[in-house]
Amino acid sequence: RPDNKNNLDSKYKIYVNNFFRSLFSKIIKNDCKVGFHGSLDSNSNEKKFINEINVLNEILNSIGESKIDSARQHYLYHNLDYFNNANKYGIINDSSIGYEINGFWSQCCYKYPIFDIRKRKQLKVYQSPLILMDVNLDLKNIDSKKNLDEIFLFKSQTKHYGGNLSFLFHNNYLRTNREKKNYEYLIKILK
Repeated sequence: RPDNKNNLDSKYKIYVNNFFRSLFSKIIKNDCKVGFHGSLDSNSNEKKFINEINVLNEILNSIGESKIDSARQHYLYHNLDYFNNANKYGIINDSSIGYEINGFWSQCCYKYPIFDIRKRKQLKVYQSPLILMDVNLDLKNIDSKKNLDEIFLFKSQTKHYGGNLSFLFHNNYLRTNREKKNYEYLIKILK
């Protein structure tokens, strides 16, 4: 994220670091996707959005991969400008609609198209609404009754309606062996 002045964004420079080329290659070899996670400023600043997504696309191109088509906005901060930029620059899957409390904030558990109410037009961007997020769980007591009740409630409701349970787990909670075991436990019970 070049030139970020916002203290909520990371300060590393992805475009000068070979670590990311190697990491992205590993991610892709494991049948996973690399997505765009723009800075807060890219949310409503088209020039910043273009710059950040181009840097990421250049890295992917250098390892023989296609352009980014998936995104989630930093801090789940989004607005219509963001979605129009995502639409304009090839993002077709987004998961920025969630909240600081787990639940069905889009009132559904299905992918749906974003609609630009100002232009009265459906965009090509589809939203996969977040239902569960790590920071809304007690990660120190991952198997607590409160956590499990909440997880199983959303899992069963999603299954009942034949939807997709979108779960956001931040990689900064994978530093210790205990955190990694907690993550593996969550994946196991969510299957």
